[in-house]
Amino acid sequence: MLNTSVTSTIFSRSKQILLMTIVMAWSAVAQSQTATESVQPVKAMVVGNQQQLPPFAAEVSATQHAAMAFRISGELRGLYVRMGQFARQGQLLAELDPTDYELAVQARQAELDLAAIRSERDAKLFERKLISEDQFDRSKTDLQVARARLAQAQTDLNDTRLRAPFDGYVALTHARAGEVMAANQMVMQLENNDQVDISFNLPVQYGAEMLEAGTLAATVSFTGRPGRYLGARVKEFASQPDPDTNSYRVTLSLPRPPKVNALTGMNAWVELSTLNQQMQPVSLPKDAVVKYQGDNPVVWRIEPETQTLSEVEVVLDEQGQVVSGLNRGDRIVAAGASRLMQGQKVRVWERERGI
Repeated sequence: MLNTSVTSTIFSRSKQILLMTIVMAWSAVAQSQTATESVQPVKAMVVGNQQQLPPFAAEVSATQHAAMAFRISGELRGLYVRMGQFARQGQLLAELDPTDYELAVQARQAELDLAAIRSERDAKLFERKLISEDQFDRSKTDLQVARARLAQAQTDLNDTRLRAPFDGYVALTHARAGEVMAANQMVMQLENNDQVDISFNLPVQYGAEMLEAGTLAATVSFTGRPGRYLGARVKEFASQPDPDTNSYRVTLSLPRPPKVNALTGMNAWVELSTLNQQMQPVSLPKDAVVKYQGDNPVVWRIEPETQTLSEVEVVLDEQGQVVSGLNRGDRIVAAGASRLMQGQKVRVWERERGI
């Protein structure tokens, strides 16, 4: 009986130890996942010989957009799309009542038939010298005018149908079926935001530097959305400042980021840097080093698209400055690098942006 009791006690303690081990293991995994998934604010620096400018408030708009309207007047018989609906190029969007325009085509066709008969008859009479040349010329002119009027009537009939000029989304509708529409009165707005425009005002004190810079590096971030996006190019740059704002109007063009539904009217921030053609050596802050691979330090590079960390090994020269491993414009963690993890999501610490 004693041996049985001892064996039972040992078995019970073994179960407790095993359970505690499993709980501790799961706790470590959960802590690791939490550390990886949490967004850690970090202090960062941008590598390269550049002048970093303060961020500028910007407005987003679709690069390809159109205000859709009928070129003729009439009663709106049907509106076949809704706001937010996707429309293919050539798809019928809206239609006017075509009755009056169909009757106009029939009338012009009858006028053309009569003019053709008169022209043919006058041609025969002119050959027989029974009518004057002036009368013959008038009949030919009447035939040409009748053809032009029929073509115009046919064009008006075709204009009773409003079709999408490109693939896009219906941003707004301004009419309802049954309303009488005036010519060129807006019916809807169509937009394609596969490419977006980022517009902002650049104060005059920075304008000369932007115009003289060999390269313009622009980074765009969308309000309320994580991540910074590269690849924006200058689409328009006003060469004269607006006298009211004393600033140049600049428009950047950017492919729509895959994780951001960039819509017209959204707010964004633009960070500009003037970069020289060659990267200048840069010294690393002491707290930027994660570890060493031999003699080479390893730093955290912040991936601009995902705002996550990745290890980068850099090479230093005799003066302790980076000569390779980083590219011009790379953003790296400048402090507290040893407390961060591979793949961790971070947010660059910045001062509050004022007006």
